[in-house]
Order: sequence, then C-alpha cells, then structure tokens
Amino acid sequence: MTLTKITWYRSPLAILLCVLLAGHLPVVPELRTVPQASAQGLCLPTNPPIGQSAILQYCSADQNLERLAVQDWLARNEIPAQEASWIYQYGRLALRSQIRAHMFTTLIAIITKPKSDRNAEEAAIYDWFQNLVWAREKSLYEAAIADRNRWQADKCRWRPDAQVAEAHGLSYDGSVYCGVSGDLSVLFSIAPPMPSRDYFLGAALKNTYGQRVGNTTGGTKALEEMGHDLESSAALAVASAVALAGFYASTIGGYLLAGGGMYAGKTLIVAGLKGAAISGPIAIVAVAIIIGAIATYQVAMNEENLKRLAALDADLQRLQSNKPDLEGFARNNVGLYKLMLVYTEATLPDFPSSNPLPTGSGRPFVITPEGGAPQTHATFTYSDWFGVRFTAKAVGGWLTHNGVAPGGHSVTELSPAFRFRDWSGKRYTASRVAFRFIVAKNEAADTDRVCESGSNGLPLAADLSACSAYSTTALKLKDGDGNNITLAVAGTPEFTSTSSGTFAAGSASSFEITAIGQPAPSISLLSPLPAGFSFQGSDVLGAGRARVSYSGSGTPAGVYPLILSASNGLEGAQQNFTATLSTPVQILTPTDVTFMAGVPFTHTVTVAGSPRPALNCIAGNLSSSGQVTFSDNGDGTITFRGTLSGRPLDGSLHFPPSCTLTASNGITSDSKSAVFRDSPSPAASITSPTTALFASRSTAGTPTGVNELPISTTGAITPVSFIFPCGDKPSWLNVTRTGPDSGLLTGNPPTQPATYNFTLQAYAAGSLPPTPQCSSPNYSIQARVRPVFPDPLHAILSTDFEMSFLGTGTLPGITTSLAGELPPNVTFQPGSFGNFGLSGQPPVGSGGEYRPLLTMTSPIETMTREMRLVVLERPRVTSPDMAIFPLGLNTRFQVTASGFPRASVEGIPGLTSKAMRFSLSGTLPAGLTFRDTDGIGAGLPVGTGVISGIPQPGTTGAYPLTITVDNGVAPAATQVFTLLVTRAGDVNNDTRIDCVDVSLVRAAFGAWRGTPRYDVRADINSDGVIDVRDVSLVSSRLPAGTRCQ
Repeated sequence: MTLTKITWYRSPLAILLCVLLAGHLPVVPELRTVPQASAQGLCLPTNPPIGQSAILQYCSADQNLERLAVQDWLARNEIPAQEASWIYQYGRLALRSQIRAHMFTTLIAIITKPKSDRNAEEAAIYDWFQNLVWAREKSLYEAAIADRNRWQADKCRWRPDAQVAEAHGLSYDGSVYCGVSGDLSVLFSIAPPMPSRDYFLGAALKNTYGQRVGNTTGGTKALEEMGHDLESSAALAVASAVALAGFYASTIGGYLLAGGGMYAGKTLIVAGLKGAAISGPIAIVAVAIIIGAIATYQVAMNEENLKRLAALDADLQRLQSNKPDLEGFARNNVGLYKLMLVYTEATLPDFPSSNPLPTGSGRPFVITPEGGAPQTHATFTYSDWFGVRFTAKAVGGWLTHNGVAPGGHSVTELSPAFRFRDWSGKRYTASRVAFRFIVAKNEAADTDRVCESGSNGLPLAADLSACSAYSTTALKLKDGDGNNITLAVAGTPEFTSTSSGTFAAGSASSFEITAIGQPAPSISLLSPLPAGFSFQGSDVLGAGRARVSYSGSGTPAGVYPLILSASNGLEGAQQNFTATLSTPVQILTPTDVTFMAGVPFTHTVTVAGSPRPALNCIAGNLSSSGQVTFSDNGDGTITFRGTLSGRPLDGSLHFPPSCTLTASNGITSDSKSAVFRDSPSPAASITSPTTALFASRSTAGTPTGVNELPISTTGAITPVSFIFPCGDKPSWLNVTRTGPDSGLLTGNPPTQPATYNFTLQAYAAGSLPPTPQCSSPNYSIQARVRPVFPDPLHAILSTDFEMSFLGTGTLPGITTSLAGELPPNVTFQPGSFGNFGLSGQPPVGSGGEYRPLLTMTSPIETMTREMRLVVLERPRVTSPDMAIFPLGLNTRFQVTASGFPRASVEGIPGLTSKAMRFSLSGTLPAGLTFRDTDGIGAGLPVGTGVISGIPQPGTTGAYPLTITVDNGVAPAATQVFTLLVTRAGDVNNDTRIDCVDVSLVRAAFGAWRGTPRYDVRADINSDGVIDVRDVSLVSSRLPAGTRCQ
C-alpha cells in the first residue's frame, strides 16, 4: 500500500501566530449571560441556543472564552464594543465562522502562555478545555485498544473500519492468520502484514475526537470554514499591526514584525482545512490521513510491532493519572487537529441568525473604474470566490452583504470582511477597518511576506504580488459584473504632513504639505503669508499636495502661523500650520572657566538662535573634583552652579568637572566643551596654643576647662578641617570642628603620666594641601594623673575595739589630707599615691556618723570631697530597770538605749547595721502593752520602746520582764526589768496611803530620771519627772482629815 501525501495542513506555527495576536487580550465586562453548568459535559442544544445564540455550546468557562475573543475581534475591526450583540442578532454562517476562528486562536493563546503568566480567568479556561481533551484522549485509547483486542482475538475474520479502508483505497487480507493461534512467532519468518499502532489510534480518532463533528450536519463544513478563517484572521491581524496604531502596535505588531520576532521577514504559514470536497465522518478520516495521524496503515508482522500494539495498555494507564499537555498538542499537526476537533464540537450545532440585516448609514465608497474617473456610491458590488454576486453597504463599522448565488437563491451576510478576486483573478479576503482595508491573500505562497505599509497603507501603484497581507486605502478588485475597479471608503480629508515647518533665515527653502481623503482633497491657504514666503496649492501641484516656500529674505526670524484647508467636495479639514524662520544657534559665553576652589560659584552661559534653543550638558563628569549642576533657564541661557574641591589631599589625579554643552532648536545646533577649572583658596594657619596638660582619669566626665584644647586659625575664607597627616594622632585624642575656622581637641589619656607629640594641620577647603613636617611635630600634650575619689567615699570604725581603715590609691603624686571633726581617739594617716588611713578605738558614747573633708592634691589640681565616717556602737539600755504603774491610772514608761546606729544607715556598701529595735519577754499585767515604736506612731525618737496602759483591778504586784535591744552591732543589750502595779499613791507599797508616802515624794521632788535624787517609786505617773502631779496623786488619796507636816 502506498499513499501520496497531500499538503493539506501546513505548519502549526500559523496557529501560534494567532496565539501571539491574542496573547494579551484585555479582560472586559461580560457581553452576555451564559448559564452555568458542568465544565465536563455538553449543554443540550436548544433553539434558540444557550446564551442568546452563543457560538460555544458548553455551559461553564466558555462564556469567558467567547467574551474575550469577541471583545478582541471587535477592537481589531474598530467596531464599538456595545455592538457585540449584532454578532448574535444578525450573524450568519460567515460571521460566526470568523468569530469561531478567532475564539480558537484566543484559546490557543491561553494554552501556549506559560502557566505562571495566566490570570485566574485564563487558568479556568485552560482547565475546562484540558478536561475535555483529557476525556477524548482516554476514549481514543480505549477505542484503539478495543479494536486491537478484536484483531488479536480473530485476526482471520477481523476487518478494518470501512471508511478508513475506503479513504486508503485498501483491503485487509487476514487469511494468512487463519488456523494460527497462540504464539505468532511462527509467522515472523514470512512477516505477513498486520494493522499498525497508527492505524488503531487513527481509526479511533473518527469515533472519539471526530464523532460529533463528523456526524453533525454542517460539522465538517464548519471545520473547513474555520480553516479558511484561521488563515485570514492571522494574516489580517498581522497586517493590522503593521498598518494601524494604538491597540495593534502596542500589543502585537511591535513583537511580530521586529527584527528578532518569530515572524520577522518570514513567510506567513497558515494551517487550515481548505477546499474539502467531502463531508461527514469520511472527511475526518481523510484529514487524519493527510496530516499523518494514520501515517502507516499496516506493517510487517514481527515482535517489535507486536510490542508497539501491547504498549497501548501502558499508554492508557499513564493517561488515566496524567492530564495531556495542551501546549504540546498545539505545536504539532496531529495534536492541533485534535484540539480543533474538540473545540469545533463545542460550537455545534450552529445557530446562525436569519433576522433581517440591520439598516443604517455609513461611509459612502469612492469607486474608480479601470481607466475611468472616481465616483461616489453608497454601495459597491463584488463576486466572492464561489461566484456569489454581492452588493455591500456600510452600516457604521460593519458591511451588509446582499447576494444572489449562481443557482438564483439569495444570500445575506453581516461582516466587515468579504472574499473577493483581484484584477488578476487571485483570491483575497479584505476587512474594512474605518477608512482602510486590511487584505490577506488566500493560500499564500511560502515565499510571500507581510508587506509593511505604514499608517496610510500601501499606495495604489505598489506591487502586491508577493504580499501575503497588507493594508491599503484603495483596493483593486473585480466588481459583481467582472469589471476591474478601485474601491475606497470615502473619508474626511486628513493632513498627513506635520503641522510645522522650519526655514533657515537667509537661505531659500520650501516645505511640502500633503493630505489624504477619498476623494483626494484639494489643499489651499486661508491666511495671509509673511513677506518673503509664497504658497502653491493643489490647483498647481495636484490633489493632496501643496508647498510653502521661503525666498531667503524679506522678514525677520520668528514663528508665523498659517491656516491650511483640505477639501474633497464631501468634507473638509483645517490645519493650523506654523512656519518657523530660524537663525543659527551659537554659544556666546566662554565655557572654559576658572573658579576658586571651595567657594560656591555661579556661571551663566548665553546662547543665541531662533527659535530659542534647548540647552543641555552631556557626556561628561560634573561630579569630578567637586559637584557642578546646571539648569536650562528657558530663555536662551544655562546656569552652572557648584563648588570645586581642588587638589585631593592624598595627591591622587585631579580632573576638573566637564561636560559637552549642547544647544539645539531642532533646526541648527552648536556645542562646546564646558570645563570648570579651579584655583587654590587661601590656606589656614593655626594661631592657638599647641601645648596642654591633660589629666588622666578613669571615670567618665571631664570638668570644665580640663582635657580640652581649643584650636583657632586665621587666613582661610573657606571652611577649615583638621587633619593628622603623619598618622601619629594618639588613639585617645579626638578633634571636632566648633566653627567654620575653629576646632577642639579632647580626650582621656591613659592613667600613667606621659608626653604625646603629634602633627595637626588646618586645611582650608580648596587650598593647596599643606606639606606635613612629620619629623617636627607641632603639638605636645602632657598627660598627668588627677585625683580620683572612691565612690562612695566612706570609712567604718567601732567603739568596741581598735581598728584601722585603709583607703587604697594607685595615683602617683596624689597627696591626701583631712579636715573636720573626727571621733575621739581616731587619727588620720595621709599618703602620696591618693591613699590614706584612719585608726583608733573611739570611746563608748561616740558612736555616730561624722562628715570630715578629704582633700586630694595632684600636680595640676586639688579636689575636696566630704567623707562619711561611721562609728558603730553596740546598744546599752539607759532607762531604769523598774517602773511603777498605779492601779486605775493611765501610765506610760519609755525604754531608752544608747548605741549607733539608731536608724538604718543607707548608701554605704557592706554596712550590716540596722535600725535599733526593742523587744520584751515576760507577761504584762492586764491593761498594759509594749510597743517597739521605731519612731512610728508613738511620738518617740527613733530607737525607743514604750510600756503603757491602765492596770486593771486585781493586778497589783511585781512582774519580772526582760528587755532586749538590737541595732545590728553585736552583742545585743538585755535588761532584767521589774514592773510594779500598786495602789495609786502607795509610794512605799505598804498597802497604806499615808504621810510616809507624801514624805517620799517630797524627798525626791524636782528630780528627774538620771539624777541622784530620782526615786522611781516617787515618779507615780512614770513620766521621768517628780513634780506636783506626783504630789497631787498621793495627797488626793490620803484618808479624810489627814494632815502631814
């Protein structure tokens, strides 16, 4: 069996061309509402169909695909988006096929776009279509495997698909297999024919991918027409990118036709079904054979070919868990055909409209018979490729087509596109876009190319024989009667030349003016001309042309407005034209200038010329050795500003800032090198002292006037900085600027005395760098120690034993002395390293805190600070060891003690003393309490205790108690204390109140606690003083009538 392969399908790169055209489609609002349903299944066709005559019959993501494609198709044809409904209301087979093709290119664009670049809407469309293809691909393998199994089960009686066999013109003879069962290796030697793997997959294509297209009335016709329209759509879109600005140039034209683009300078290759003479399932098979889906019908029986058949099962198993790569499908003929079949079945059945075509007005047409004069008509006639004679009329951006077929039946269409034959009889498709026609050749040769035509299209006289697509405003075609005509859309005149012209003063010149329109317009001048200018209109130069000329003299330089008119008898246009008479641009001011370094400067350069030139400074380094900026003042001057830095301190290369000053008004120009050189500014000289004594210190903070050395200079007019050119700056030394020409040296040298010699120089910005004299340093700082007091400054002694306190020091040359009160028996020992000593045993009773003044003297200063000298003294009870509390009297007895501290001492590290506290052990009589007041709430000094209250009846008697006093200085003090509860006035406690008691009080009268005559018994109220109150307490209780001497 042999098969002559027909080039029916060309490279799938054609579809990729359409991909690029649709690769960046805008997301627009929905044009219609499509009911939602499963993306996996078909909607049941209805009449009217789903979604108001929608082309896609699926119910899910398809509404987005159709919306995107329709919006882009309308934009490409410059039809208002709101007229999308016309596609569904009036669209016949031809228009719906064009939309079907454009939707397919949109779908392929989404498929071939990188996954990461797809938006959410595009991803949903991809997933929807991938699931459809996946289902078809699995059914394809299942059908192929079932057919293979039938062959394997009965190779003798198995017969191929009748339509596939018919398409191949072959028959299958299985007689060689009759009687052979089991192992087929016995046949390997004779190698009988067997169906190929390609056959089973190709034959299954008809009943899976192609089933609905092949079995639906008009299905294969829809596939064929889509092939034509894919070709035209791709070519038209590419030509649009060449011819039209705006949408096309920005999205597709720039890429497709750029030097590195995929289609730059290449033949336009288009894939599609063309001219199929068969239909139904047999057409699906025929195309599958032609594109290579059934490349080999049968092969020789051998082990390898049997393995290939067996591999179908593994292929199906892999397919069950792996969705197909749609991009891979789109980039080969067989895969692309499968995608077209799945997509086409999604558009079937088709429901073209039979509504009357819309009426309305549009642009008339200018028809010029070959060799004749142009005439304006509302319609034009043409015959399509198949001999249907149409009359076309513009309705807005559309064309309505009313035709009569060769059989006499009427045909109507609504579309901006139409198929025609040119003067030589070749077939083309044209799409009217505004005032232009975008033209595509049908079945272009491989050598044909897209002809770039610019915004106005190719001229009428251009050679179009090798153009696969182009744009023009005048279309050569055969009219409905076979006559050669030139067709144009009547258009408003439009000036194509610029609205301004320039003329050099003193030099004769001219400027050409052009305009287009259908018919071609006549250009005239509506305003007067300045002296020295002249005008020639279309009456002299011909339609669409005019000229403004300048004689070279007669008027000064300037800008002169003119008004031009273009009219073609239908409409007119005006242009405000500007004639600019220019004088040469010339830079007048010197641009190689010198300024003092370190001093801000301003330099303005004046430039002559008319029109006023734009000024710039380019191709230089204005930040070298300073910072220079510039600004065009807009008045013919440019100003430079900056500060030059002068020669670098490190001696590196020195390049002055520079640039190329350019001046241009678009007519003439001038340029000069701008160089900004510097002269040195005056140097700075140090005038302040260069020697100092700095004090070594070990703590932060420097007293005023210590460790500071001011720097002052003279001579400079620019800011002064301070440098150490010899690298001998002490690490602890800092220098800061305190003013434009002054500074300050500060630092904290090490604790050991030393002399530091170094070189410090003052550098005025822009001056010549000073020459360092490293061998003779100009600065000397002597570091000396300074007094440092311990913090806190304190000492601790005790009255209980002799002790010494040593204040250690490590500061050589620092002497110490002490002034102020010291405790008795304590002496001070001075030292010469900042150290000192205190020793001795203060006597009992001298406990307390002393504040003498410690003075430290160094070679550079004397400092004095107060010292806290604490003498610790253990507690001793000083109050009597007995107290009397009369019955019924509110009595208070204060317990006192000596010792230090009484209150807690704060701020001295390691001091373990505490506030003096009192405690009482034993049982108090009813009515009495003891409080350790510690100065809180009892009205007593810090470090006291008190027994107080009213003894209750029946409590008379003696109460033994123990009082303990503790202030943290060991040992604590204890006192055996007796508390007597007596009858009030019974001083001698003999149970009687008589004159003996009175005499005891009188004997101690006036004494107080601590004096010799004090008798605790006579201090009846225990207030520490024996006075009239005690006398009254006794005498008021004597028996009636008792008189004591």
